[in-house]
Amino acid sequence: MDDIRLPGPPDVAAAHPGVVRGVLRRTGANCSERCLVLQRWYGGQRVARTVVIVVTAPSSGFHAHAWLDGDSDAEREAMVEILRRPVPPAWLTPRRGAAEAWAGRR
Repeated sequence: MDDIRLPGPPDVAAAHPGVVRGVLRRTGANCSERCLVLQRWYGGQRVARTVVIVVTAPSSGFHAHAWLDGDSDAEREAMVEILRRPVPPAWLTPRRGAAEAWAGRR
């Protein structure tokens, strides 16, 4: 998972968390995709959120699931945690806004 590269959210996205969640819902993002996009979005707000990945035993029909630590999840109790992915430190650094980026070209 260390090779995952996601662009930072646009500056205007900070004020619209419902839009981000709505887009993920409408595009049919699975739990892993949703967690990584939201982790990146929170990182853009300088909020560290850890992705939690859990699985069921193969004997009970293998199933994997993911969510952000701190969120409630009904499947949590029936599964075994196998991985916690902290937010990459680079995702917590301030982004250069459009005005700063433009000024930096001069």
